[in-house]
Amino acid sequence: STGKKLTLFDLINAKSFQVKNESYKGGLSDYLTNEIIKIISDKQDLKLGANHFLKYDENNRGFEKLGKIIRIFEIADLLIKNSVPNIFQSTMLMREPEFWFEMWNDNGSKMLEIMSWMESEGLINIGQITFLEYAMAIFIANPKSFDIVKFKTEIKKYSLYLSLSGMGFNKSNLDTVERIYSLSKKMTDNHESKKYNYDSPSSSPNLTADQVLDITTSSSKFKAIMNIFYNDKPEGKFTVDISGNPIKAIDRSKMDDHHIFPKSRVTKFTAKSKFNSIANFVLIDNTANRENIRDKSPKEYFSTINLQDNGRFCCEQNLIDIDIAMKIEDESKAKEFIKNRASIIAEIINAYF
Repeated sequence: STGKKLTLFDLINAKSFQVKNESYKGGLSDYLTNEIIKIISDKQDLKLGANHFLKYDENNRGFEKLGKIIRIFEIADLLIKNSVPNIFQSTMLMREPEFWFEMWNDNGSKMLEIMSWMESEGLINIGQITFLEYAMAIFIANPKSFDIVKFKTEIKKYSLYLSLSGMGFNKSNLDTVERIYSLSKKMTDNHESKKYNYDSPSSSPNLTADQVLDITTSSSKFKAIMNIFYNDKPEGKFTVDISGNPIKAIDRSKMDDHHIFPKSRVTKFTAKSKFNSIANFVLIDNTANRENIRDKSPKEYFSTINLQDNGRFCCEQNLIDIDIAMKIEDESKAKEFIKNRASIIAEIINAYF
C-alpha cells in the first residue's frame, strides 16, 4: 500500500535475470541502458533523440522510459508476423526473456536512428508519443521504409494532423496502424510506377480563423503549427525572421516566441485573449528580440524594419503586411490585423495537408 507499483517493464526486467547468456546476466534494464549509452556517447544527434524520447535522468544515470522499447518491439514483431498489433501484457510476460535482448541486438541501432529523426523533426516535442511508438514499430518491421522520404513525410504529417485535429491516438487505433504499415510495404515493395499512388493517412484539419485565435502557447496545436512553419516552410515562407536572420530550423536556444503586439501594449484592450493566440506570434532571434524590439509598439518597430533593404520581404515571409502593421494605432485595427493573420495561418496549414 505504500510502495511503488511495479510496471510491466519491471516484471519483464525481473524475468530477464533467468537468461543463461553471460552477457545478459545483469538484467534487461542495465543491458539496454549500457547499450544505449555506448552507442550515443560520441553521437550528439543520437543522444538528443534518445535522451528526449526515453527521458534520461542525469542524477540516476539511467532512462526513465525503457518500457517504450519493449512496447515498440512487441508491436514490430506482431506486424512482421502479419498479426493485428494489439499488445497484451500477459502475452509479453510469457515471452522468453532472450527475445527482448535479441530484438535490441537486431534493431537497437535503427531504433536510435529513428528517435534521432523524430527529434530533428520536432515530433517528440509535439506530444503524440503513443503514435510515435507505433510509427517506430512500423519502421522497425519494415526497415526499408525509413529510407523513403515520402513515407517519413507521411508519418510526420499524420503526427501533426493528430495534434491539429484534436484527435487522440491510443491502442484502439489499430486500423490506422495496419493502414500505415500497408502503405510502408506498398512504398518499398511495389514497382516504381505504383509506389506513390496512394491515399495519405492524414487529411486536412480544416482549421478556421476562429479556431486559430484559440490556439495559445500551452497547446500542442501551437507547437504543431510552429513546427510546420519554421521546419517545413510551406509555400517557401518562414526562411527568415522579421529582423532578417535566417531560420534553418527551430533552435529554441537561439529563438524567442515573439508577441507581434507585446503584452504591455494590449493590457487595456478588451479582447486580450486574441493577442495570446498564435496569430500574434512569430519566431525571432532572441538577441534582436531582447535588445532591439523589446516592448516597442508594432508601429514603432515595423517602421524601423521597413527601412531595411529586405524588411518588406522579411515581414511577408512571416505573414505580416508591413504597410498595415505600421498604421495600427487602436484596438479595432489591431483586432482586424490579428484576425486577418489568423485566416492566412488557417489557409496555409490546411493547404499543407
